[in-house]
Amino acid sequence: MNESQSADLICSASGDPPITLYWNTSTLVSNHTIGDFELLGLISTDYENGSIERFNNFSFDTNSSTQVLSISVSHGSDNGFVSCIAENDVGQEIAEVSLEINGKYEILFYFL
Repeated sequence: MNESQSADLICSASGDPPITLYWNTSTLVSNHTIGDFELLGLISTDYENGSIERFNNFSFDTNSSTQVLSISVSHGSDNGFVSCIAENDVGQEIAEVSLEINGKYEILFYFL
């Protein structure tokens, strides 16, 4: 994506015993928030665009958790990885997402 654009990253996991899900955002420079997945809002938006089918892969039983990392006004310094971590009493799993943000460049011409 290009610098100053926004993005929502969705992480979903399930486990027994129930899991705790969180994002490691320690390397992010951009403003960001983490929140629960609001299924109804996203479905109504995507249904209008005809792409509701992509939500069929999510599991929303009582042992599942879904978190959304929302990045607003991305910054080129955020290139790298962010991690989504799922853990319970049995163990921990980590999934990484690579962020590739194209920076803005300013070219100046000087005439002598």
